[in-house]
Amino acid sequence: MLSITPTVLPPSPPPLFPLSTIKLPLAQLPVNIIVRLAHPLAKLISAFRPHFILLHICLEILGAYPAWIELREQTHELRYVLLIGRSGIGGITSSDAICYDQAVRHPEDSLLRDWGEIFHNAQAKMSNINRPEKTPAFLLKTKSIPNDGYEEKFQDVKVEGDEFEPVFVPVLEHKFVEEGVQEVKALLKNKEVGKEEGKKYGGLIFTSQRAVELFAKLVEEGQDESDAWPHLQDVPIYTVGPATSRALRSIPQSPPLNIFGAETGNGEALAHYMLDHYGKWYEDRKIKPPLLFMVGEQRRDIIPKTLMDSALPEEKRIQVDELVVYGTGVMESFEQNFTELLKATEGRKSRWVVVFSPTGCEAMLRALGLLDPETGTVKQFARGEEQLRRTFIATIGPTTRDYLKNTFDYEPDVCADKPSPEGVIDGIKKFSENRK
Repeated sequence: MLSITPTVLPPSPPPLFPLSTIKLPLAQLPVNIIVRLAHPLAKLISAFRPHFILLHICLEILGAYPAWIELREQTHELRYVLLIGRSGIGGITSSDAICYDQAVRHPEDSLLRDWGEIFHNAQAKMSNINRPEKTPAFLLKTKSIPNDGYEEKFQDVKVEGDEFEPVFVPVLEHKFVEEGVQEVKALLKNKEVGKEEGKKYGGLIFTSQRAVELFAKLVEEGQDESDAWPHLQDVPIYTVGPATSRALRSIPQSPPLNIFGAETGNGEALAHYMLDHYGKWYEDRKIKPPLLFMVGEQRRDIIPKTLMDSALPEEKRIQVDELVVYGTGVMESFEQNFTELLKATEGRKSRWVVVFSPTGCEAMLRALGLLDPETGTVKQFARGEEQLRRTFIATIGPTTRDYLKNTFDYEPDVCADKPSPEGVIDGIKKFSENRK
């Protein structure tokens, strides 16, 4: 790229008299000619390419330099408006690009610096304007730390050519129940969970992230209690879904914990899996040792009912003790936060709401304007596909789907075959293909 090295010139002599005293253009012209030809502005000349130099000198001679600068600034501002409002980034001319290049090279020049900022801001805003709008995917959950599989999956996938914009909307707030926490702590400390005869429990069940968080916290706190803590290397630990499985596997433990059931996907499938797997684990015992199930205040009873079904032979039946270790409620701010997000995205072509739990479903339907306050069910006018064609609802499994159907008489658009990011995405893809 051609550049001009500015000539080092002596400082300009002081004017013989203030130029501001000269009011008549004809009187000012010879002064401009003498001063500017004798002492050209080296900094300004060096800031432009050669084909601008002659133009600059001519303008100086004509005494039009101040007016030219003002005109250029006004032109730049107008062009900036046109960039954002109509003509697009292609409206930038070659001379504008030269100015931007020189702004980078000469940051001390306020005129060039201002134009460089305008050019840069125009580029940034145009890149946002030209980028296709993404489909919001409202994930009604707290983001998992350090990585969230749902966020990663929705960011990487396209459905019908459209990209997703995952947005986390926390719904639940959890509080550990101190009585339950202390009981679990005592069981671990006293080695009441183990494979040997006489132990109170022969295994553990986890179906929620909160229970795993508590367990991990207790394991970490007890690292200095004794060797081999938490003494669980020989017992099976059952979990439902990949999220709880990953959380358990992230607990530093050597040798690692024995984790099973991650691929079952739901409580009912996990229960049938345990009947077979746990039975073989303790096949030498006619009466199987009980399982400890750490739960929240709100939960389904499908696992205990299946494992303790009186119709099962005694040698297959498994005792399950539920221990409440946390309580769950809807965050007070959830409905307002969700309503504001819906208003902010009401112009989007489509939106998806992914529901992870029955808790908060009522507030969700109310924010969407679907709930009839008199009947407590979904409004009749909102049941047709046409009314919901831009906002769709997916559940991560049959538990939440059935809750919506039985409580609010509402059938969600998608129910994932498996409670996983892949399961939800696959369900959305199938739904989109069927709507063509």
